[in-house]
Amino acid sequence: MKTRTRLSLIISLLFLGSFFIPPSLSAQSNDDLFNSALKSYVRKLVTNYSRSTINRERFLVQQIRMINDEIKARVTGIGTIRKNYFQRLQSELNEVRQLRARLANSGDTSLNTFIDDLEKKIDETIKNGVINFKRQKVIEEAVQLLHVAEEMIRSDPNARLSENPEFNNKFHNTKTEFFLSFGEISKLGKSPKKAEVGSPPPTIFDVYKEWKKTELLKYEVRWTDIQILKKKLLRNGTAVDRERMLKRELMRAAEAFNFGFYDLAERSFAEIRRAYQNLGQLDDCLYYQAEADYRLGRYLTAQKLFNEFLVNYPSSSLLPKVYYRLMQIANHFEQYDQVLNIYRQAQAVTGSHNPNKDAMAFMAALAALKSNQFDRVGEFVYDISKQSPFYRESRFILAESYAGMDQLDEAAKMFKSLIQQEGVDPQFRFTVLLKLGYISYEKGDYYQAIKYFDQIGGYFNNYDRVLIGYAWSYYKLELQKEDPSQYDFSLAKQYLDILLSDFYGSDYQLEARALQGYINQLEENAENALDDFSYVFHAKEVRDLSDEFNAERDKMRQIMDLTEKVQRKALEKNNPSAFYKAEETRKKIRGPLLKLSYMDLGVGAVELQHEVDRLNRQWNELERLKSIAEERGNTALVKRIEKMQLKISRAITSVPPVQASNFGFNYFSEHPLARKESVVANKNQKVLALRQELKNQRQDLVNQLVEIDFKIKEARQNRNYRQLVQLELTKERLKDLRKKLDFLETQSYALGIEKTNIRLDHWADYGAFGMTNVRFAIKNKKAQQIAQFQKQINQINEFLEMRKENIEHQIGKINDAITLMTRRVREQERIRQREELKRQFQETYFDTHDTEIDYNKGTTQPPKIKEE
Repeated sequence: MKTRTRLSLIISLLFLGSFFIPPSLSAQSNDDLFNSALKSYVRKLVTNYSRSTINRERFLVQQIRMINDEIKARVTGIGTIRKNYFQRLQSELNEVRQLRARLANSGDTSLNTFIDDLEKKIDETIKNGVINFKRQKVIEEAVQLLHVAEEMIRSDPNARLSENPEFNNKFHNTKTEFFLSFGEISKLGKSPKKAEVGSPPPTIFDVYKEWKKTELLKYEVRWTDIQILKKKLLRNGTAVDRERMLKRELMRAAEAFNFGFYDLAERSFAEIRRAYQNLGQLDDCLYYQAEADYRLGRYLTAQKLFNEFLVNYPSSSLLPKVYYRLMQIANHFEQYDQVLNIYRQAQAVTGSHNPNKDAMAFMAALAALKSNQFDRVGEFVYDISKQSPFYRESRFILAESYAGMDQLDEAAKMFKSLIQQEGVDPQFRFTVLLKLGYISYEKGDYYQAIKYFDQIGGYFNNYDRVLIGYAWSYYKLELQKEDPSQYDFSLAKQYLDILLSDFYGSDYQLEARALQGYINQLEENAENALDDFSYVFHAKEVRDLSDEFNAERDKMRQIMDLTEKVQRKALEKNNPSAFYKAEETRKKIRGPLLKLSYMDLGVGAVELQHEVDRLNRQWNELERLKSIAEERGNTALVKRIEKMQLKISRAITSVPPVQASNFGFNYFSEHPLARKESVVANKNQKVLALRQELKNQRQDLVNQLVEIDFKIKEARQNRNYRQLVQLELTKERLKDLRKKLDFLETQSYALGIEKTNIRLDHWADYGAFGMTNVRFAIKNKKAQQIAQFQKQINQINEFLEMRKENIEHQIGKINDAITLMTRRVREQERIRQREELKRQFQETYFDTHDTEIDYNKGTTQPPKIKEE
């Protein structure tokens, strides 16, 4: 929790500190850093732009070569034309040299300099052997201008040509055209355009923008020239010429396709369809254009072209291939209903000889299975022949559909038929046996399920699934016993122990811990049951913690992306201050972001502490066993236990203190499945968001293209050619961007939505229920014990009450006897006293002195008086 708070605080305060440039950097070092970043950025832009133009330049060169080949095919005597061209240039050169001698005394420096440049360029053209009729025309116009200058001087030797406005204007235009034709703008004498007062000086990025704009314009000019030439050649050529041009372009496009230059092939076939749309049926061009887009990973464009093929060429022999590609594209974009609809349409034109017939049927069956249309799977599976390579897999899909419809007997029958064939791959055989085992488990035949599991080898890819099947089967077998005291879950616990100890990271770890917890509960081992259920329950909390970390990491990545955008914008706008602020922010974020991104490589402190706790529990258990062995006098066992305790103590003391690594602590080492569930969910969420974003961008791009087409139409009607050029450039840029978006959207579906068998929410809820159930059972057991103790106490109290009554009765009888004896003694005493008084009276009154005579010698008892 402290770590999450710290990271949130860092994210909140990042931009507050980003507005201060570090004072340790001097102004010179800052300028060097900014200039270096700017050069690197522009170099990267140039590289990326050049890389992106390779395909279109290759296509342009191919078009130029084909135009040249067609011109050569139509024009004869090229050698003679070439010879005449250079002979004419040579005569022009000789004439210029003569004119220079005659105009040497004209006194016009600019005219003499122009004559020198003209002579030099003509000589270079002859030496290089380059034929350029446009330059030849400009040279002829320049020579004619020199003749005009000669005539003007001949008519008036004192004439100043620079002061003649008409000649001066014509001379300037001719000179401009001449240098432009040779690409030497610097000799026109024009000074570079000065920056406005107060505006910042241009940077290398400004140069790049102008260069890029110039390159785009050059490409558009060259491409327009090619289109004009091709249009003229098609219009002025015969039917034979047009057929020759078409065959030439078809051959070049086919060669590009066969050699894997799919972008060149796509452009070539598209150009053929545009230029030769009136020369016959071009279904093969449309098909291979769409096929090239498909192989380039631009599935949406290919899908559009294939659908166009179905509309324009409903009777073409390529229809089965088109339907096959459409099914593949729809299946790629997870449009399973569309796959089934396309297959139904394809059945009308697909014959038994079609090599893709079985593949299409298999694809339709798989689409029906994925869309949970289990009742339709058999409809497509039975279209696949036994000799097909898809036959075995199709029967597997059919068995899966039977299981999906709860027809377990039919599913088992189909699965059994698959493993009875010869040459079955071991992994496929084990997969089928696993399916049969679980079908038997669902039917309640646990012995048969175990038999199927026994036939699966330990090198099976999904053997953890086999182990959990073993555990559930043995567990269910024990529950079938009527007497709970006869339960023996030792085999189930054995397979669970193998799964938990040897298959770290298995998707069935939580399921195994939940089952183990319930077994411990049935064995009345409440402590272990609570440990297992608590582990499963707390996995959900760990997953939530991982989700929070992922959210913080994504926010920090967004900030990093934002800083990169700010830096690029700062480089483009020549704003060093903004660049340094963004760089400082990047430095602050980079460290925390690395720790969040590579947290799984950190130190697993929690797992290590749990391992130490486990060793301590083992030591305590050995101590208990040791005391029992000492009571029984088993000294050998005592020594053995002491050795084991010594090993455990050494292992505990050798554990180093936990210290954070460069990547911090790994909070998920104890719950790898919770981390996996969180990471997979985060990835799937990003994939879905990416798909939706790309879809929205592509739709916006389509709307922009529609709007630009409308503006181009208006610009043509208004003859606003400047705007038309800009719109055409924008349209080409948007088309290239649409191709990239098409590729990205196709790749986003190639990523796929990953699925796991963890079912964390399910088992976490089961763990919570198990914890509650165990605690309730403990509480209930304690209540029963208390009730039993209360009953025993009541019985003891009743017994004591009965004893009390008996004792009180005995005491009463004794008291009565004592009272009676007391009364008797008192009565005898009173009688004695009366006799004594009577004797005294007699002695006193009668004086007989009988009292002096001792009648009871040897006794102290009073004389007995005869009573009535």
